[in-house]
This record gives sequence, C-alpha cells and structure tokens, in this order.
Amino acid sequence: MLRKKSSTSSITFKTLIGEGTVLEGDIKCNGALRIDGTVNGNINSENDIFLGENAHVKGNLYGDSIYVSGKVEGNIYSKSSIHLFSTANIQGDIEAFSIVTDEGAIFNGKCSILTSDKEKFNGKKLQKNNIQNEANV
Repeated sequence: MLRKKSSTSSITFKTLIGEGTVLEGDIKCNGALRIDGTVNGNINSENDIFLGENAHVKGNLYGDSIYVSGKVEGNIYSKSSIHLFSTANIQGDIEAFSIVTDEGAIFNGKCSILTSDKEKFNGKKLQKNNIQNEANV
C-alpha cells in the first residue's frame, strides 16, 4: 500500500496504476484508488479516486470523493465531492453534492449539484451492469 500524507490527513491507496501503464477494461475496487497512467474503461470505487496530472481515463468514474488533475473523457459521478485541479481536463458530465474547480481547469459538459440521497446519480446504482451500459466512450 502506498501512503500520501498531507497536513490534514493520511490516505492509503489500495490500488495504484502507475505512469506509463495502460489498462484496457473496467476497474472495480473497494479501497482508495490512484491513477497516474491510462485506463480505457469505467472505474467504480467504493472509496476515493485520485487522478494524477498524467492520468488519462476514457470511461466513466463512480466513487466517493473524486480528485482530478489529469484528463477524463467520460462522466464523473461522486457520492460526495469532486475537486478539479488546475491541470484537469474533463470532457463529460459531472454529478456530485459539491464541486471545487481550480483556476485553469478545463470542463466541457453538464454539471449537476445533488441535494438529497434521492437524487444521487439520478437513481443510478454503483453496479457493474450500469457501468457497462452507461457510456461506451
């Protein structure tokens, strides 16, 4: 396991896809996930998702809190919050309870702020069937 320490918390990444790695297919994981490489498929995490500056995802992301510094060609659905850092490039829609966008981030899509659990993911569930049917980017 890898740890990333900040002044306020310690995060343990259970899964790491390193820079230069290309993964073809969907990912489903329970722990925090960090991606610095390329994923051509959908990502479903019961925990947080972190995309580094060199990350490139062609597919949808489903997770708790989602932090993006890289490129996403697909939709992002968060059970909590989405943070788009200054190097983020999003080509797709996003849904979350809160969204933070740093100056310089690129976002081309529709943004939906959720206000209740009923609205969460427009009724979508974090299941493999929905991931496969959601968007074939």
